[in-house]
Amino acid sequence: MWPQLYEWLALFIKWFHVICGIAWIGASFYFTWLDNSLETPPKWKKTKASKVTCGPYTVAAFMK
Repeated sequence: MWPQLYEWLALFIKWFHVICGIAWIGASFYFTWLDNSLETPPKWKKTKASKVTCGPYTVAAFMK
């Protein structure tokens, strides 16, 4: 019984690894597309916002 259990476990692990790899590649393509589709904010948003930068990204907190 144990050899059969090990074979099923190995099969599950292999398929889990394949599915995770496909999801990883899909997420990479999605986030690359998302980064490339971002637009620069309009000028009025740049002047009213206090900026916090974190690497290549800028987070803007708008003041009233």
